[in-house]
Amino acid sequence: MNFRLFIGLILLLASPASFAQRVERVAGEYVYYAPPNITIEQAQQTAIDKAKVTIIADHFGTIVRSDMISVMGSNVNESLSIGETEVKGEWLRTIGEPDIHISFEQDMLVVRVKISGEIREIKESKIDFDAEVICGNNGVLLNGFRFKSGNDLYLSFLSPVSGYVAAYLYCSDGIFRLLPDYMSGDGSFSVKGGKPYVFFKQEEGTQYVLTCNGTSEANRIYIIFSPNKFYRANDIGINGEVPMMSFDDFNKWLGKCRRQDQEMSVKSIDILIEN
Repeated sequence: MNFRLFIGLILLLASPASFAQRVERVAGEYVYYAPPNITIEQAQQTAIDKAKVTIIADHFGTIVRSDMISVMGSNVNESLSIGETEVKGEWLRTIGEPDIHISFEQDMLVVRVKISGEIREIKESKIDFDAEVICGNNGVLLNGFRFKSGNDLYLSFLSPVSGYVAAYLYCSDGIFRLLPDYMSGDGSFSVKGGKPYVFFKQEEGTQYVLTCNGTSEANRIYIIFSPNKFYRANDIGINGEVPMMSFDDFNKWLGKCRRQDQEMSVKSIDILIEN
């Protein structure tokens, strides 16, 4: 009896949870010299993305892909440029607000950012899923990153394995859950591996229309996928209003999910909405 109990304790100590990658709290800074064809808002986001990747690379080295997204060009036919830096870790969450300082040097926009957060080393390969934002304009489907206010919003998705997916929109008002829709009590939508999906079509009920306050507005869509079911963020609406949450609350929720589920993958897609 004692022998069996001893063996059981060994097996418990050797369980996968005991090999979870450590989470480190880090801080660093980055100076970004922006090209002349992007806005200050886009330059700030790019500087933050590059700061995160630089900090991760300094701590864990380089191997695994991490996307940094920056909008390039002013022509509507130009596409989103995704620079890929190979890093052996991932950014889990940001602690506090990034300290951003903007200046102009020799007529060039310079963004200096200081940022703190939690990072984790990646030792296993992530599931590589495909996701793309598609917009509809009077029945015509548009691909790219520049869209017009009033366009219908669609999201295409394809994963090599079955699992669960969710999508959140980051706009000037905060974070809004797109998938499952805000009326659903589920935190994720079940998908089958190898089956292509296009979400938010009219026949499925929930539709979204892009809107813009001002001349243009940059939004970011987060797509979250895991072979394991995950719970929803605490985005309950008050007095019947559409549920919204702050980026900080979303960041804390996502960081907690990723610490608990090392198979979870997250992709972000930037879009520019113009009037």
